Amino acid sequence: MRRLLKGWLVLTFLIGGPHSTVAQIATGTAPQAEVIVPPETSAITSHRANVNGVRIHYLKAGSGPAVVLLHGWAETSTMWLGLIPKLAQSHTVIAPDLRGYGGSSHTMDGFDQRDVGTDIHELLEAEGIKQYDLVGHDLGVHVSFYLATKYPEAVRKLVLLDSVVPGIAPWEALTKDPRLWHWNFYSIPDLPEALIEGKENLYFSWFLHYFAVNSTAVEKIIPQVAAEFTGAGAVRSALQLFRAREVDAKLNEEWVKANRLKMPVLALGGEGGTGAVLFQQLSTVADHVEGGVIKNCGHWLVTEQPDVVFDRLSVFLK
Repeated sequence: MRRLLKGWLVLTFLIGGPHSTVAQIATGTAPQAEVIVPPETSAITSHRANVNGVRIHYLKAGSGPAVVLLHGWAETSTMWLGLIPKLAQSHTVIAPDLRGYGGSSHTMDGFDQRDVGTDIHELLEAEGIKQYDLVGHDLGVHVSFYLATKYPEAVRKLVLLDSVVPGIAPWEALTKDPRLWHWNFYSIPDLPEALIEGKENLYFSWFLHYFAVNSTAVEKIIPQVAAEFTGAGAVRSALQLFRAREVDAKLNEEWVKANRLKMPVLALGGEGGTGAVLFQQLSTVADHVEGGVIKNCGHWLVTEQPDVVFDRLSVFLK
């Protein structure tokens, strides 16, 4: 599927080199990653929508009940390309690039889970989708959790993959875990992007391997990931989602004081990733939770163990 992608999705950077100023990005003058629309005969089509003050790029396939797929850091909607055709056999699949990522607007503000969640909510409204199953990975879990709390009547089932929900125990302990060093590193203003820009292939190759168990599978996606985060403002804008996590934590801390999730929840982690953390977290705030730990798998579940993930999804989403 990633070979197929090369036939219709090309990232081009139209002005300048890999660096950009904050002013360029803030005013919207920095060049944007351009996603070429696939042929109409493709099973997966590419779309854009203006919602909540930003332009969101998203992939769409299939027909039937809707399932929405939300990526995280070091990812875009292309992370789901191996799963989309399978899910599309029984579902309408929507896979957006979150604001700041891929072919969506590379803005410098509006990155807490309320803003990004509203982007997705308005996108689905524009598509005429009133109810949907929701799947999130990594930072996509933050947005997915918010959507489930804000629009419980819309989210039929919730799937969370290898991440941590901000503000829910053991959140505080995990913020001090040295294995999650990148959380604090990415919070430093300007420095991470200054070190990564121009060295995207080196950095993302190291980063993807660091959090992987199945390195062979991860090796195949490194060129695509590096390309998606190369270009003016690509790294800087994507990091803003990380920098909003403390706001997200406070919002969730308040929500759990008087609320619980009522929809069915599936929480999965990689053996070499966050393990059972999501399952433990959701068990304290949701009424119907199932899940577990995927063996021989690190953080990148969909890449490292795609068949296992699809099998669990197909059963849960029936």
